[in-house]
Amino acid sequence: MPIQNFRSLNPKDINNLEDATTKAFWQNIEDVRMTVDWLDFAVEHMSRWYKKLDVLNANNNDVAINKITGNFLKYMQATPARTKALMVAMCKSKSAPSTTSTSTTVRPLLHPTISVISFGPILKKNSTPLEMERSRNLTITTLGATMTSLLRVGFGQVVCTGIDDIDEIFVMDTFDLIRRQYEDYFAMNHDNGDAILTTELAYVRITDKEMYKYKYKDVNRPKASIYGLQKALTRKYNKTDDDGNNATKTEQWVGTMHKPSYRKYVYSTEPDLILQTRVASLPAIHKALERGRVLMPHRL
Repeated sequence: MPIQNFRSLNPKDINNLEDATTKAFWQNIEDVRMTVDWLDFAVEHMSRWYKKLDVLNANNNDVAINKITGNFLKYMQATPARTKALMVAMCKSKSAPSTTSTSTTVRPLLHPTISVISFGPILKKNSTPLEMERSRNLTITTLGATMTSLLRVGFGQVVCTGIDDIDEIFVMDTFDLIRRQYEDYFAMNHDNGDAILTTELAYVRITDKEMYKYKYKDVNRPKASIYGLQKALTRKYNKTDDDGNNATKTEQWVGTMHKPSYRKYVYSTEPDLILQTRVASLPAIHKALERGRVLMPHRL
């Protein structure tokens, strides 16, 4: 959605996990649009499938879990070539924007987007060691596939939010896994990476419980993400983060490679929703956003 629409959302109205979407819909109902063709803008909800298969259960064999995590890894491995193809397509397009008014660097149309993933690990209560290992592998590969689906459309900033040490460990391990896919691609193709989109990845730990608690459960992660990004966009964070690090909270949210004013759109999602679209559809999506439309993906 356009960033001005995101700024106007009221996180206090979010009382359950689904409200992050429904409130955005009803508040912007006159401007909400969906694509006619589902595959032009849709998300695949992956957890619904592996929950049905009960893939974490130690009593089940490892065929299903290995197949799922293996396919996610293949998807990640194929992403560097896809992002390079996106850059090549943008270089050929006269509508692709530059990073600044004086720069000749071409960026994808949706590069000014901040994508926020409200992260939570896939964990099973009272897990056995085998179930814990499966949970870790499934969490990292699912999040990795979700994140690389965002790289494929050219989003310039991908932020994962979390609330504790476990969240941070999983997210940072995922970042490392994605980085290795690009390093391997560069080595195999003798590519220095100049033609591949630079997307900033960031983890933001939300420590203020008031931002994520709500009356039904102790934690509402989408609510915390909306609160946090709105706070960053209005420059309400102190110069150092809660741990005293040099990077400001605002920089963690909006990135360091561009001024905050560069960011024009916000895409909010979950760690198990893989975005599906077509490169040929991106100009129409961009045009709709520029007209102030709030785009809702189909859910597969």
